[in-house]
Amino acid sequence: MLERTMFKRDEKRNIYIDREVLIEKKEDLADFVTNEPLLNKSKFSKSDFPQEIKFNNAIEGIDDDVNEISSLLSRMFVSVNRDKKRITNVYKAYKYILNHKNINKDSLKKLYSILSDGLLQSCDSRRMGEYYRNGDVYIMRGISMERFFRGVEPEHVSEYMDILFDYINNDNSDKTDIDSFIKSQIIHAYCVYIHPYFDVNGRTSRTLGMWYLLNKKDLNYITFNRSISFLKSKYEKSLIELRDMGDMTPFLKYMLDAERLELEKEYIINNVEKNIGKKLTNEEYLTLEYFLSLNGRLTLLDLIHIYNDYNAKKKKLDVLEEKINPLLEKGILKKTFDTKHYISSDLPNSRIVLNRELLDVDEKKIKKLRLEHYTKENQD
Repeated sequence: MLERTMFKRDEKRNIYIDREVLIEKKEDLADFVTNEPLLNKSKFSKSDFPQEIKFNNAIEGIDDDVNEISSLLSRMFVSVNRDKKRITNVYKAYKYILNHKNINKDSLKKLYSILSDGLLQSCDSRRMGEYYRNGDVYIMRGISMERFFRGVEPEHVSEYMDILFDYINNDNSDKTDIDSFIKSQIIHAYCVYIHPYFDVNGRTSRTLGMWYLLNKKDLNYITFNRSISFLKSKYEKSLIELRDMGDMTPFLKYMLDAERLELEKEYIINNVEKNIGKKLTNEEYLTLEYFLSLNGRLTLLDLIHIYNDYNAKKKKLDVLEEKINPLLEKGILKKTFDTKHYISSDLPNSRIVLNRELLDVDEKKIKKLRLEHYTKENQD
């Protein structure tokens, strides 16, 4: 039974959520996370910023290299061009939400000013009101250039945002960390639905959801930007269903499933780190993340291709040398056999697997990732 929420869809209808549908997924995620030390982060530290910035921007189709992000953040005092403002802006936004607990109209205005600094078109800047947009905004529907959604009418934006702030600060329905995660994603989705600005709505909405999680200290789930970036088409589809039908349930089901999958990857990577006795570099971590995101063939070329899908494209041999070989040299990944194809004229492509000897995970916990797919050495 769909439950009508306090969130307005328009002046006559409200948005719905079927919470009964979410119960099984909530319980499954709670069972996975509870009492699992490899998933209980104690802090959201400066070392997490480069990866979170990368994936927050990646959802917008911006593929920054994590090392470039780290380098840029190490010299924040250097003037950067508009193209790099998106990196420094997200970094400053994360610093802001770490140091400011209260979420209200004025603090969100400050967060948005940080995220949008130097990125808005001059015509959009001129049409901004004190807090929100003063005109209509249109959102492209999927990949179609001819079909658009219209954001909430400008005269209703402030009213709907006040409803959102009331929910953030006065609703006490989040009894567990899973409830807090769901609430953070309701906040995220409804802010996207309202589209209170002309631009930078997605990053603002996702950062607002993260802000809520940081305030609640439910740090297991701050990886949700990563989970979205690897399943972006499903993310966009679920938001389209919200706009078409007024039902937020498909979006929340998607986020619970996507986060479960991302946390399974995190569980495996943390287990690898534990067993090799050292922390992976950001590049090693991300390359292993890409490997665990391969749904089909597991070869060097497939890993090179997915790396180039999420980063500025590099030559195949450069990706192999700089990104993949460190994992092969440490024995985290290993080659099993050569395929019929070649990376270069004299270098055959090879099937690769995750070294099973470095894993002592509870395989009953891993339900979405298909661990056998990533560790099976023999040819099918």
